[in-house]
Amino acid sequence: MNIEQDDINTNELAIEWRHCEVGWDSCERCSATWEALTSLVGDLARTLGHKGVSLRYEETFIPPDRLDEANMVLFNGRPIEEVLPDIHVTESECEVGCGPQEGIIMARKLVRNGEEYEALPKDLLLEASVESLRTGS
Repeated sequence: MNIEQDDINTNELAIEWRHCEVGWDSCERCSATWEALTSLVGDLARTLGHKGVSLRYEETFIPPDRLDEANMVLFNGRPIEEVLPDIHVTESECEVGCGPQEGIIMARKLVRNGEEYEALPKDLLLEASVESLRTGS
């Protein structure tokens, strides 16, 4: 991971992942985002520690009545779609066990340059992290 010191304009990067979980079950998109985030956070911790930047990672479990926030990732308090403004939020069907009832619900999906993301990939999360470090917010 190559983050230049000149690209850093803050001394902290806070990443928050909001998701719904019942018991130990999550849907496929949240599980895939979790895998990408845990890999990214490990890489960022090694890289940013040498550059004097503290990294804070937090998972926030949301109740079923706030499913519109499920699989939302915030960087220094800003949702990824604000950090990378060419991302648009839409919805797609998601089969989950964390909604008010089992079955199909509508869940967050991101669209960027015609590419659709139900699960957030590591490269997109890294890009948002670097942009948050660069802008200081």
